[in-house]
Amino acid sequence: MQIEGCPLRRLGTRIIVTAIHPGFDDPKTNAFSKDIPLVEVRAADGRWGDALRVIDIRPFIPTGTHLVLTKVGDGEPSIYPHYTSDPKARDILLGSPVTVEVLEQRAPTGACDLHVRVLSGPQRGRDGWTCDIGTVAGAKLSAGWLY
Repeated sequence: MQIEGCPLRRLGTRIIVTAIHPGFDDPKTNAFSKDIPLVEVRAADGRWGDALRVIDIRPFIPTGTHLVLTKVGDGEPSIYPHYTSDPKARDILLGSPVTVEVLEQRAPTGACDLHVRVLSGPQRGRDGWTCDIGTVAGAKLSAGWLY
């Protein structure tokens, strides 16, 4: 999927974060907010660079990373048994908080792109695909995907 009319900016493009700036309010547009940091990025292949809102990127999470997933609002962490973008697919609730290990991360396509193994809670030992990225203590964003 092409993003904002630029043929080089596509969903799932691997990017490198080169700078992080505080968000700002612009009275002419509602596209920015003080609560949403801006990041300067460049494509990993060097073909383009731009400034994006941090919510427009998905962090690259290395295999073996342990994540803590927690409930957000009414949404409990969950996994899907198979890689799918089917909105009718049934997910498996994991409880909250729950620790998972990253087995694989695919470039974003609209499906849940993080393959994990559950390390704690009632579903311990299961693996599946999650849309949750959780938190990693002390983690710093340095690379990611356009999302």
